[in-house]
Amino acid sequence: MTKALFYVIFYYIEKGLENMKRKDVWLMGVLLVGILFIGGCSTTTKKNDSSTSKTTKTQLVVTTGSEISSMDTSGTTDLVSYTAMNNVFEGLFTLDKNGKTALGVAASQPKVSSDGKIYTFKLNTRAKWSNGTPVTAQDFVFAWQKLINPSTASSASYMFTMFKNAEQIINGKLPVEELGVVAVDDHTLKVELETPTPYLVNLLTLPCFAPQNKAYVTSQKDQYGNDQSHLIYNGPFVLSNWKQGDTTWTYKKNPAYWDKKNVKLSSVKVNVLKDSSTEMNLYESEQIDYASLSGDFISQYQSDKNYHSVNEAASIYIPINQTVKGLDNVHIRKAMSYIINKEAYVKNVMKNSAKALTGYVPANMAANPKTGEDFRKESGKLSYYDKKQALSEWKQGLKEAGLTSLELNLSVKDSEETKKLAEFLQSELQNLPGMKVTISTLPLKSLLESISSKNYQIAVSSWYADFTDPINFLERLDGKFTYQNETVNQLLTASKTTDVLDKDKRWQDLIKAEQIAIGQDMALIPLYQPARTYLLRPYVKDLVIPVFGPDSYKYVSLN
Repeated sequence: MTKALFYVIFYYIEKGLENMKRKDVWLMGVLLVGILFIGGCSTTTKKNDSSTSKTTKTQLVVTTGSEISSMDTSGTTDLVSYTAMNNVFEGLFTLDKNGKTALGVAASQPKVSSDGKIYTFKLNTRAKWSNGTPVTAQDFVFAWQKLINPSTASSASYMFTMFKNAEQIINGKLPVEELGVVAVDDHTLKVELETPTPYLVNLLTLPCFAPQNKAYVTSQKDQYGNDQSHLIYNGPFVLSNWKQGDTTWTYKKNPAYWDKKNVKLSSVKVNVLKDSSTEMNLYESEQIDYASLSGDFISQYQSDKNYHSVNEAASIYIPINQTVKGLDNVHIRKAMSYIINKEAYVKNVMKNSAKALTGYVPANMAANPKTGEDFRKESGKLSYYDKKQALSEWKQGLKEAGLTSLELNLSVKDSEETKKLAEFLQSELQNLPGMKVTISTLPLKSLLESISSKNYQIAVSSWYADFTDPINFLERLDGKFTYQNETVNQLLTASKTTDVLDKDKRWQDLIKAEQIAIGQDMALIPLYQPARTYLLRPYVKDLVIPVFGPDSYKYVSLN
């Protein structure tokens, strides 16, 4: 069959697809395959003839739900920014194509002292920044000291509390130079911990532990990280066509990356899509390779062969500003929790494998070291739907607070899914007599800043696990969200210090901490454990979507 005949047939099939039924398209496909087969039998063209070879697709096109809020690894910890950082920066360790810990800038596994407190890392001498400068041990020292500096006010500073002197530095009692990290030489890094931390290497895969080149960062001053022109990279990709606030950007393969031979893609294009209909139209028209699913689209595509759904180790919840009059009353907070029928929301609105949460720590994340019982089950039902109990708590709370009504503003991210949740919460909360809720939608960066600066009343927020331990959630209750309870603080501290090597005792510390913070004090209102539901083209191979942490495009190939 001549090429000309092939193109004519293909042209008319393509033009007719929009007006043909699925069955007709299938039949036409069979016809075309038959013609190609016959033509293939009679052709004399060689298979390796460059004029007939198929062009290989090397750009992955994906979507995300919001803009990048920051590219400074000492700044934000939101998932979109973390995903961007994860693909353009690399720390001591990373994840392989199976989601397992692998060497990054570290040249080998660390040497660990007998007491488990000192880790010595040898660095990969081939690791370089995109401007050609070698990555050194001092780059890690600079980045980590910068992150825990109180003036940075990083939301990731708590991740460093196991480092020697970190707590005192964060609280302004010691200078950052006292942090337990030292550059022994250009390619040797020594880390000293306050207590043994068995999950340290897993932690070091996260973007907040990535290095920063001091000379470059300081030369950019306050412009550092504002756009791709004020960044250098040491990861698989570099950012292109990006500045703060952009709704589309591109990752391009980093020619200076030490492991570039394992990076198959030439680029990854990312589109911020906050409307599900638009996203699905783009997927159906084959303009994107990945599409997240929500609402009615979940049930619509559940039978699709490219449909995927998996529960995430995450918690969607309502942080509560307890400095607001009324919200400082535990009975009012409990009433707000008990009036929300989150099971109904998950079943009728989300329609996927998401689960209503009865506590802050999600299910199937950690098990009792002795009995194997799941943390969520053992800690119990601490937040649940009970309208009668809600009305009783509400009446008592208003009386104690000297109020007859309460008006609150609910701050949420400006995405379609979150807006639906906000409207549901507004309706549920207003079932409390005298309660009025208004909704403010904000860009993610503004929302995070509002919560961090405590410039909000109630909000919708989320936490995605960084490692498989309840402390990753519970330590955020240690003085976060305007909540304070000394007993909770002591239990969490004990779990990281005196009880860290006693697995059973440490487990009970964590169980008690959640039971007090949520069951007794309702420090925040757990809503649901999300499920990641998406469509992915079958030709996309080795996209790393880990249970914990951000996605990685390093190993992706398009076959």
